[in-house]
Amino acid sequence: MVRKIVLIIVVLSIQIFAGTPNWVFNPNVDRNYIGGVGSSSSGNLYRDLKVAKILARADLSQSIAVDIESTFLSHNGKSDYSMVQKSKELLKGSFVKEQWRSPDGELFIWIVIKRDEVEN
Repeated sequence: MVRKIVLIIVVLSIQIFAGTPNWVFNPNVDRNYIGGVGSSSSGNLYRDLKVAKILARADLSQSIAVDIESTFLSHNGKSDYSMVQKSKELLKGSFVKEQWRSPDGELFIWIVIKRDEVEN
């Protein structure tokens, strides 16, 4: 019985992650770029794009030592994403390389910057 349950979990995991791009788990998969990944699954495309981009830039900044502050605001019991970006230096040259929506609707954004632009 335990063997059956383990087998079912393995099969489901393979099906879930089979179509997932490599960059979702490893944002630095391409040696030419330094990358960051962000995701959001609010169901609102505009909000998902905005939040995923901000989170991807924050993730990217951790790799290149730039501070970005993200905040979650709640007003009168209503929650709202209001991300504020502050940086010591701009992420000049960074861009969205790819985006992917998972089967469950979560939007993933991969933002990169050319490695030679950061190292110079």
